[in-house]
Amino acid sequence: MAEFKFNYLFLATAAVVLIATANSPFAAARSYIGVNQFCRTSDYRRICTKMVKNATTWQEASLNAVTATLELAKRIQAVAPLMKPVLDEKLMKTCQDQIDSQVEDIETSFNALKRNDTASIHTRLGAALSNESCQDTVKESGVEFPLAKAFGYLSRHVDNSLAVVLQI
Repeated sequence: MAEFKFNYLFLATAAVVLIATANSPFAAARSYIGVNQFCRTSDYRRICTKMVKNATTWQEASLNAVTATLELAKRIQAVAPLMKPVLDEKLMKTCQDQIDSQVEDIETSFNALKRNDTASIHTRLGAALSNESCQDTVKESGVEFPLAKAFGYLSRHVDNSLAVVLQI
């Protein structure tokens, strides 16, 4: 009988220790292992860490993040015309206008970053992040959007860039 009491006592002690360590400050610190220091405020830390590469300064991290975002936006812009067979003319124009606008916003924020114009950086990245007219219009039309994943990934890139840049 004493043998069973010891096992239950051990089990209860182990459970208390596990619960206590799960809510400890060390658990929060573990979530940052492998995450670049400039990506800790990002919602998508792993993607952000890849974007900023091995940056050691805020300026370098910001330039790397915005550059990665701009490259992705330009790749999407290049393949967007391939949606013509799937989308009607109105939807195609909406989507092309959105990606063109996002590329312009990201390019402007990249140039503003080089000039240390933080207000323009925040404004333009925020505009690029909030521009989802294409996805909304396509969803309303009931057509399956062929670039939904790409646009979602771009949205995460812009969000990460904004998180890095906001650490000024």
